[in-house]
Amino acid sequence: MLNLIRLEDEYTELTIAPELGAAIASWQRRHDGLNFLRPLPVDTSGLTARQLGAFALIPWSNRIDQGGISTPAGWFPLPANTANSPFAMHGSTWQAVWQVIESSKQHVILECYSQQPVELRARQRIQLENGKLQLQFEVEHLDSRPFWHGYGWHPFFIRTAATQVLSPCKTLWQSDAQGLSKQQVQIPETWEFSELKPLPNEQIDHAFSGWSGQSVIYQPDHDYQLCLSCPDVDHLIVYCPTQQPFFCLEPVSHPINAHHFPEHLGLSLLQQHQQLSWQVSVQYQSLS
Repeated sequence: MLNLIRLEDEYTELTIAPELGAAIASWQRRHDGLNFLRPLPVDTSGLTARQLGAFALIPWSNRIDQGGISTPAGWFPLPANTANSPFAMHGSTWQAVWQVIESSKQHVILECYSQQPVELRARQRIQLENGKLQLQFEVEHLDSRPFWHGYGWHPFFIRTAATQVLSPCKTLWQSDAQGLSKQQVQIPETWEFSELKPLPNEQIDHAFSGWSGQSVIYQPDHDYQLCLSCPDVDHLIVYCPTQQPFFCLEPVSHPINAHHFPEHLGLSLLQQHQQLSWQVSVQYQSLS
């Protein structure tokens, strides 16, 4: 049976699965049980964090190819970590068991020690207050070899026919056939969300840069909106599959496969015991 931690405030309630990468299993409106994120499946056997509502991306976001990366200490192997992809995907802590360090009705602090493929210690504080989901992350690099660290957060927001999005960005990272970022180009009009507009009826799976750090998910048929904020980054992964009841706006530190960019855009080279921290928040607001 899946072990879940429950938090609640006046407006919302949240469940977290420490053994599944400390992923958010559900986030709901209290008075009617409406899900803001992709809901927890009825059958929880065999689940991973990638089937839940949201999870942390540590110590990188999205895909890395070539089986590893170059660092000042030499080649650092990063083998594929899923059965359906040849890439190292989404870091390592989403596949780790997290330990509960502290908890109350409205907050929990969790910690994870990961040895593969890079040794690190991660901590996250999750809190609910007045309808706001607040997440604070810290990572300490423990490996004796330096490593290019990135980070992000991967939520799966509910999508309906009426869903609209406001998410200003400046450029799009054009991807190759494998979904790896290659070059910055002008954002197509149908993917431009500088004003509130519906999601397109075509798949998006790209990195955007020059993100304002603020997005709005507007859900008029369910009388609410969510205001996503991440002041620490200016990159955003937008994953909008067709024929699915969800979409993703992922605040991230770097484009896809930035570890192989000459300038390592958005990444931080950490030596042993150096740290990174960042925060994300999502505010629930009723429209009525």
